[in-house]
Amino acid sequence: MALRDVLPGPGELTLILLAVGALFWAAQQDGLLDTGRVVENQPTVVYSAIGGATGELVSIHYTNAIGGTDDVLVTLPWSHSFTLSGAEYLRLSVQRKGTHTGTVRAVISVNGSILQEATTNDPHGSAMASEYAR
Repeated sequence: MALRDVLPGPGELTLILLAVGALFWAAQQDGLLDTGRVVENQPTVVYSAIGGATGELVSIHYTNAIGGTDDVLVTLPWSHSFTLSGAEYLRLSVQRKGTHTGTVRAVISVNGSILQEATTNDPHGSAMASEYAR
């Protein structure tokens, strides 16, 4: 028996390569292969603290991407984004630290749509927005 009798011919080899390629394509479409792309069913969350005076000092408390909480002391405007990996309770609190006037807004957006927002006009006030996201 010769080696050429055991190996597939050019037509069979083409069919095998096409089948393997189709399997890889299907696995990638189903999310079974990690290609580094954002999966459509994982929403993007954006927290924003806006308004007031540019450079106004505020303290921010928020739910992070892994369900814990973070606290930061920043100046306005401020934003933070992450990919939501599952259902999560989102919370954003903006506490004013100065005597500036005007309205400060705490905004939670998911995939570009406002999920929840809160405002404060008090110079030392707090705006707290929270909502359950799926």
